[in-house]
Amino acid sequence: MTDVTPTVSESHDVPFAPEEVRGFDRDDAEAGQAIGKMLSLFFLYTVIVMAVSCYATYSWVTSSHPSLN
Repeated sequence: MTDVTPTVSESHDVPFAPEEVRGFDRDDAEAGQAIGKMLSLFFLYTVIVMAVSCYATYSWVTSSHPSLN
């Protein structure tokens, strides 16, 4: 058996100009910040809805319900 290693071409053609790559980086950073803000708002919304739900459940359980007694 002989070991044959494939040869890899060393020339890499970059299809984008350096300014375009910097633009991609800026766009990527902006998208990451937007996603972070959206996730923070969704988390805050979830906490508020959970608190309202807990309060509603607690007030319903602790109030007197003559039909349940």
